[in-house]
Amino acid sequence: MKAVQMIGAGQPLELYEIPVPAIGERDILVRVRAAGICHSDVHYRAGRSPVRPLPMTLGHEVAGVVEQIGQQVTSVSVGDRVCLHYNITCGDCYYCSTGNEQFCPKVLMLGHYTSGGYAEYRHYHAEPPIEEIAVLLRTLGWEVRSATPMSTSDTGGWSVCHIQSFLSTSVSVRPKGGGQAIDN
Repeated sequence: MKAVQMIGAGQPLELYEIPVPAIGERDILVRVRAAGICHSDVHYRAGRSPVRPLPMTLGHEVAGVVEQIGQQVTSVSVGDRVCLHYNITCGDCYYCSTGNEQFCPKVLMLGHYTSGGYAEYRHYHAEPPIEEIAVLLRTLGWEVRSATPMSTSDTGGWSVCHIQSFLSTSVSVRPKGGGQAIDN
């Protein structure tokens, strides 16, 4: 697959051909359809915040389509349009179990300490926690100019993915642990 990677601070990003990530029984493989450019990416490239390991596929604002799911994945299905949370956590520690995932000792930020979304595919640990993946509206277009992931967050037990479009703003909300999504 193709991936745009940072090779060093102050250097141009480079296009590489790298292997498509393999998935485990609790993982999903997402075909990236949109990846936002954030000020964090600019800071990394300028050397203001260290990125490791290098080369690194940047991009932590990622949306796409689920291409494959592991045998134990029940939170999403192949074909679901998803927005990924920028932090990958263990889902099992004290902090994760109390809604403070940002303090997880195993947290990895996409595009900072683990590969991000400036690639054709992104491997993602999906089970648990469901709150790190938001299922998007099927009616929202993928054109890069009209649909850009703006943010994902976990607030009060709900997973939220905010998508900004030229025509409107759409939000998909799903309760922790699965359940019916609320789309606007």
